[in-house]
Amino acid sequence: ELLTRAFFADRSGWGCDSPDPIFIVGLPRAGSTLIEQILASHSQVEGTMELADIPRMVLAMRDYPASLTRLTAAQARAMGERYLAETRVYR
Repeated sequence: ELLTRAFFADRSGWGCDSPDPIFIVGLPRAGSTLIEQILASHSQVEGTMELADIPRMVLAMRDYPASLTRLTAAQARAMGERYLAETRVYR
């Protein structure tokens, strides 16, 4: 209900400008691990397996997912930059 096209359209251009982050998220048993393995078989794709960084970021937010509506563009960018910095060792 919250993460609609309009939600994302309103936040277009937010986040980190780096070309690095492409990641797949999914619920357990949904096939995201298989997709990651298939993509990682390409020579220009590096799979990082299942990292706990995104769940850790969610746990740090209060009242998730409603708290997403209160994020500013600067906060979203900072979260993206922190994610890239903390996961760089895996890439």
